Amino acid sequence: MLCGYIYKYANGDSKQCEEDSLAKDDKCIFHSSNINKDADIFKEALQEKEKFDFTGYIFPVEVTNDIFPKEAIKKGSESSIIIFNKKMIFKHASFLTGITFSNMIFEESINMSECQFHGECYFNGSEFKGEVILDGSTVQDKLSFDKSKFYATLSWENDSSAVKVSEGEISFTNIKVRDSEQISFSYVDLSRWSFLGSDISRLNFKFCKWADGSIMKKCHGRSKSTSMLYDELVQKWDYKPFRSKWLHPTKVDSKDNKKYDEILYLYRGLRMNYESKLQYKEAGAFHIGEMEARKLSLWQNSQGKKLFSHIEYFFMWLYKFLSDYGENYLKASGRFFVTVAIFAILFMFAGLQKVDDNFNISKENIDYSLSLQAPSTNNIKELFVDFARSIVYSFSVATIFLKDKQYT
Repeated sequence: MLCGYIYKYANGDSKQCEEDSLAKDDKCIFHSSNINKDADIFKEALQEKEKFDFTGYIFPVEVTNDIFPKEAIKKGSESSIIIFNKKMIFKHASFLTGITFSNMIFEESINMSECQFHGECYFNGSEFKGEVILDGSTVQDKLSFDKSKFYATLSWENDSSAVKVSEGEISFTNIKVRDSEQISFSYVDLSRWSFLGSDISRLNFKFCKWADGSIMKKCHGRSKSTSMLYDELVQKWDYKPFRSKWLHPTKVDSKDNKKYDEILYLYRGLRMNYESKLQYKEAGAFHIGEMEARKLSLWQNSQGKKLFSHIEYFFMWLYKFLSDYGENYLKASGRFFVTVAIFAILFMFAGLQKVDDNFNISKENIDYSLSLQAPSTNNIKELFVDFARSIVYSFSVATIFLKDKQYT
């Protein structure tokens, strides 16, 4: 009996798998979901394949170049280099125990759309000369493309109805691309992705999900924003180094190996990326991350100029305290009005003298002193009136709004 797996194509056509089904199973050795199926029989049958379409295959063994037909592989100029010279199709495939495709060359396209990656899957140091398709794929454990090179299109796009949540870690560190604009991610959860050492200033990110506020609750002292990088999160930065230095001097690591400058570079690239697409809200979130990395870098990497670096650190801390580096107008407005109110109270106790248009001092002065006696009802009314006048005066001083002030 033939395998019950049905191949479905983009044009709407379908085709039944031509392999024989296993005993007590309606699927063949390739499509059977039985995790206990014979791995040796699976590899022997795979070696006999003439076509390199592995759609829907469930791989019970670690995937390496050794299990594929020799017709798909050739040796490079160096014997250690493995070259796949055929188009590889892994649509809907499941890799149950991982992949080791490191330091290989893929001359043709490789389609891994809607795959399920289990275990540790490595493509480290590999070169992709053809198109790479990862649309709709999910990662359960780890998927790594460290130091890989992409010469053509890389696409990882999910259904626009919802962003798929990534359970595993995905690494695109130190990658090299020929044309950054050919690398696109759409509706992808990037909250557990690492891009350290890669230029992401021109990659295409469309409606992607980054690490959000629920994760950033662990980052005490970090300016909250809608997005942050996983690379920053795993570094476990101390966002209050000044407090740690004085309160816990024995716990401060003199050999700080945190990669502030590298993550600063990533945030700057993302900010430029989103600004170029006029997505200023998202760019603002990455600007906060950029400034946080810069501030901590000043504290830790002063290199003999501690005094000047710490002074600059203080001003950046003040900039953060007042407005989250210019990205939080509500916070800035709140700080401004609180300051105006405080100075209004101080002006009331310092004394304000009312002047007319000819700068003659009037007897209607505002001058209060501290007292333990409860004020009368009339005094309370006068207090609020005077406070309102003092607020207006304080606001006019802060904004240089009134040229001719009523009080001095």
